[in-house]
Amino acid sequence: MHYTQRLRELREDHDQKQESIALELNITRQQYQLYESGKRKLPIDLLIKLCKYY
Repeated sequence: MHYTQRLRELREDHDQKQESIALELNITRQQYQLYESGKRKLPIDLLIKLCKYY
């Protein structure tokens, strides 16, 4: 499983929208969508924030 798939599963398991996760990370929904789709690599600082969030 690629981490991008896991990002989506975690978000959906917590009944969250991309907008709410982006707000937690202090980025735009469009930026988060690029990370979740694998079109951009997730920076380590955002990965750490997501780990703490989940």
